[in-house]
Amino acid sequence: YANPGFCSPEPDTDHLGAGMIGLQEMIMQCDGKRILLGPAWPGEWNGSFKLHAPYQTVVEGHVTEGKVVVDKVTPSSRRKDIEIYPLKNKPLPPISQGKTASASSTFHLAGYEADKAVDGNENTRWGMDSGKGSGWLEVDLGKATKISRIVIQERSYPQTTRFAVEAQQADGSWKVLWEGTTIGANKDVKIKPTTAQKFRLNILESKLLNAVAGVTIDEFQLFAPVGEN
Repeated sequence: YANPGFCSPEPDTDHLGAGMIGLQEMIMQCDGKRILLGPAWPGEWNGSFKLHAPYQTVVEGHVTEGKVVVDKVTPSSRRKDIEIYPLKNKPLPPISQGKTASASSTFHLAGYEADKAVDGNENTRWGMDSGKGSGWLEVDLGKATKISRIVIQERSYPQTTRFAVEAQQADGSWKVLWEGTTIGANKDVKIKPTTAQKFRLNILESKLLNAVAGVTIDEFQLFAPVGEN
């Protein structure tokens, strides 16, 4: 070939070429004469595109407000071969994320405070004080809020053997919403929609790996019913 040096006249994947191909296939894929638009494009990404498809076809359009809009197809006879996929929006964060959190105890070293379990970061965690195998983690949502889904992560050191998720009632008592045994890497449960301002994870029993550290929880997440965030 003509240029045996750094680049060649052949299509290559350096100089952001691979990224360009990836973006194109996220917004457009082709199957024979079918032109599929938006099969892997995030709904929250807006932008315009002008892409070349098989059979000497050019598709121009844009993405806005989570929808793919076709502005022009050349030749126009190919418009009938276009199929538009519904875009997938990024999941909303849990409504507990960033809210005020407190706990029955905290590990003596910095970085294991209660709010680390509601910060949306799976690399941080709340830790009980040394040797504590039971205790609670409380989240204050700031106002009465309806909850229908709970996600708990105990990835780092799974030790819990019995727990409950509870909601505080108007009289100050706590109502059990869900009870379980082990938590594991990702306990994802749906509950009957419940409205309260304060929720807590109550670790009732555990089997500690050693006497130095207590139970640790990576994430305690609360979600509102779909469409009510």
